[in-house]
Amino acid sequence: MYAKTLLIAFATTIVLALPACAQRQYNMLDEAFPVKDKTALKVAVSDADLNVTTGATREIRVQILVEARSEDRARSYFEAQQFDVALRDGEVQVLSEPKRGSRGYLRDEPEIKITVTTPRLLDLRLRTSDGDIVVGDVDGDVLVRTADGDIAAGVLTGTMFEARTSDGDITVESADFKNVVVETSDGDIGIGEAIAEEVTVHSSDGDIHVDQLTGITDIRTSDGDIHVGAVISSSSRIQTSDGDISLENVEGDLMARSSDGNLVVELVQPGTVTLRTIDGDVAVTLPADYATSLDLAATEIRMDCCASFDGRREEGRVEGHVNGGGARLQAETSDGIVYLREK
Repeated sequence: MYAKTLLIAFATTIVLALPACAQRQYNMLDEAFPVKDKTALKVAVSDADLNVTTGATREIRVQILVEARSEDRARSYFEAQQFDVALRDGEVQVLSEPKRGSRGYLRDEPEIKITVTTPRLLDLRLRTSDGDIVVGDVDGDVLVRTADGDIAAGVLTGTMFEARTSDGDITVESADFKNVVVETSDGDIGIGEAIAEEVTVHSSDGDIHVDQLTGITDIRTSDGDIHVGAVISSSSRIQTSDGDISLENVEGDLMARSSDGNLVVELVQPGTVTLRTIDGDVAVTLPADYATSLDLAATEIRMDCCASFDGRREEGRVEGHVNGGGARLQAETSDGIVYLREK
């Protein structure tokens, strides 16, 4: 029995030690659909990378490529995915319903890459269960989702933009929509510019970096840092459970909170501002003419500003008015320093 077990283990070692054959790319489908006016594209597949490029074209061209060790292997895997590619009611659809057991490869499993070339003016609905999604510049609604993969998008304009991944990073060059929703359960988020009536950016585990946000803003990560280069909003809610928050050029009402991290905030126009951290420092930069009512609480409070301050100062507490008073600026830390300075 021992000899038989040893022989099986030896044979398994030989199989695993064999060099993997190089994967080659095979074109399994190449089809074009002419379009006249604004059109739509729907892709719903189980396991593929998606790449949508836009340009000056009057057609939607769909290519499905399979990377495999041989053409026969590629063809077999492609057929097992049971693709359905067609134009229905003005929408080009790329769908798949894989046969059971189509993913039974021990190693060197074939990979599918779907490339679509379209006009810039169109609505997009893209979904893959396992794969990355790349989208070029689009004028139209954009809804993209992957269960396991990264999402990258260019310059987008329309009414609704949603980008969601359960495990991956999301990067967006710019998004100008009525509503913007960007969410990942495990990954970083990077956005150049987001302009919308409402902007929602969530990560359960990752950093968030945005150059500029305009609109009612909700930014949240459970474990990561947040940096925003400019916040123009009537109301912004920004929080992390474990990380630092850095906000520049803030206009409007703001609530920023961290359970364990520092807050660094530059205010440029008055608004109701609440800054809280349990374990960390809070640093606030104000214009010299900034009118506000202060409510500060910390282990130590430093004020290199506010010559016109009128109020009460005591150890660990400051309350009063600056430049005659105005919207409340509340800054609080349970274990750290609150520091105010003029710009």
